[in-house]
Amino acid sequence: MAGGVPFAVLRGLLERHGWTLCRVRGLNHVFRKPGRPILVVPVHGGEVKAAYARKIEKECEEED
Repeated sequence: MAGGVPFAVLRGLLERHGWTLCRVRGLNHVFRKPGRPILVVPVHGGEVKAAYARKIEKECEEED
């Protein structure tokens, strides 16, 4: 895994918390959720860097 988290895992986490993938521009996957700013997730080789994964996880925890 070379220090990254599989995008499929993070996408599932986001979707379980109400986020929707609205578009993909190059390597950037853009998620939306009503009442929240957009969330851009850079994906390289099917993985997301650990720092971004932690930020996404924290974002989901704050909503609960």
